[in-house]
Amino acid sequence: MTSSENTAIIIHYVCTFLIPPYPVYGALYYIDRAYRVKSIEVAFQGGAPKDVHMTAGDYFDWTKHNGIVASLIAPVFHTIVFSLLLYVLDQRDIGALSMKCSCTQSVECDCDSTEQQDEDVKQEKERIANVEASPTDLSSFSVVVKDLWKKFGSGIKSKTAVKGLSFGVERGEIFGLLGPNGAGKTSSLNMITTDFPPTKGKVYVAGYEISKHPMKAFEHMGYCPQADTLWSVVTVKEHLQLFARVRGIPWGDVNRVVDHYLSALRITEHADKRSKHISGGTKRKVCFANAMLGDPDLLLLDEPSSGMDPSARRFFWNTISKNVKGNCGAILTTHSMEEADALCSRVGIMVKGQLKCLGSTQHLKSTHGSGYTLEIKLAQTQASGLSSDDAQEQLHNYISQMLPGATRSEVFGGRVTYKVHKEGVGALSVIFHQLEKGKETVGIEEYSFSQSTLEQVFLEFAREQDDERTGAGDAFETK
Repeated sequence: MTSSENTAIIIHYVCTFLIPPYPVYGALYYIDRAYRVKSIEVAFQGGAPKDVHMTAGDYFDWTKHNGIVASLIAPVFHTIVFSLLLYVLDQRDIGALSMKCSCTQSVECDCDSTEQQDEDVKQEKERIANVEASPTDLSSFSVVVKDLWKKFGSGIKSKTAVKGLSFGVERGEIFGLLGPNGAGKTSSLNMITTDFPPTKGKVYVAGYEISKHPMKAFEHMGYCPQADTLWSVVTVKEHLQLFARVRGIPWGDVNRVVDHYLSALRITEHADKRSKHISGGTKRKVCFANAMLGDPDLLLLDEPSSGMDPSARRFFWNTISKNVKGNCGAILTTHSMEEADALCSRVGIMVKGQLKCLGSTQHLKSTHGSGYTLEIKLAQTQASGLSSDDAQEQLHNYISQMLPGATRSEVFGGRVTYKVHKEGVGALSVIFHQLEKGKETVGIEEYSFSQSTLEQVFLEFAREQDDERTGAGDAFETK
């Protein structure tokens, strides 16, 4: 206790407005103090003992040394101040207050020095650049990503994770965003979901600019993250009921909608199980159902089928295809080229933060594929007694004579991969005859000759990023 009432009340006022929990204790103290002061005054009046009568005015009389009123006003003050602070911080995190940052100029300089872009990527960038921020232009898109950049850090330690990313996903379309680890896929999704603000660029979801109208944009967005966002002690049905209410589905329709998704995803038998007791594949289905609740215009699917067995994965792909239609569009990230081939209307491959190619899977295989791929496995023991290096050189000479222009792209152990251009391929019957003959002459044990797949196209682009990590090109790429 301080001996000076002035000092005490000053400390009370400071603590009341700076320490949110304090007003409760401060008010109780001054309520008790007012009663004790009144009791002392009555006692000094003399005469027979009297009861102490306190009125509301005795407690709430705003005098110099009465701290009760300040304790009642402080919570209102805290609510207003912290609500404003929360709003400002939230707007800053999604980029609404920081779109014009100090590194914009340096990013624009990087933009002039970007590598040669694919023609399809250029056309998409021009198409998106011509899209105006009006309801008419944006009405056909679920999401528009316009010239998106993300730069982490500053100075010599800075790293540009995303460089000038531009694409649009039309309603009813599934857009596949592929790329090796570190290519910028997750950073791009994080900027769409406002986990962190872009350094430069704009994102429109269902016609709403994400930095200016985040709440409106979130109403039209469903997100199925790579990590399962489930509570371990909550049942599957309770998860869906909770997310249904969060997405604004009326109470009267919640059970009907939840039962529909449980049945459609074939997880009705797990409805009353806690999430810690269900398999990884079932968890992925629950996360997908959570994202689909409320009929979003944009669906973000981050490796949605990971952890599923082949049969469940096929069923899940069919479910996604049936649900992404009409006004709903989707962005899919995956490391499974089979999944991208089965689901995506268009595919974009990112490398080192840039979109390297764009188009349908067949277009990418035709445009960026190497024609044919020849994979050969050499026998472990050579009848002629040649060393491993000599056997590979002998095989290379044999293939070069059989398929002039064939390029050796990869050597791994006893396996050799060749890229063969379409122009250098004659009759397939002759090629297979020569390969069969090579089993006797150059030690071929197994071989496969096929058209380029989406996975091979992906690996060709991914090798650019791998070369940058190792600081060296592919030592085996020779003719």
